[in-house]
Amino acid sequence: LRLPTPGIIVTAPGFTGLALAPSGTRIALLALGRLYIVDVSAARAAAPRVAAAVPLTASGVAWAPDERAVVWS
Repeated sequence: LRLPTPGIIVTAPGFTGLALAPSGTRIALLALGRLYIVDVSAARAAAPRVAAAVPLTASGVAWAPDERAVVWS
């Protein structure tokens, strides 16, 4: 296993954004032109599900405070 040197930015092809939900139970991520939602709570941990297709130029993702919406830019 080889990890990058601390402080060096390494890009992941196709991956453009990640955000933890305010409750800490879900993750939203942008990758390969899709918005994925991953439930990471111990009681409901599951495989990622595709929530929407997004432009390949989408580069940031954020949750609404009430977790009822996810936005990207």
